[in-house]
Amino acid sequence: MEFNGARFMTRTIRFIGLLLLNASTVRGRLAGEIQR
Repeated sequence: MEFNGARFMTRTIRFIGLLLLNASTVRGRLAGEIQR
């Protein structure tokens, strides 16, 4: 049970990390377009 929970936590953290990475790249792209 505990191992399953840890596995779920790592998957959730990785998913959140990917979301943050995508958000930052999209924000940077939008900022670059606005500065042009």
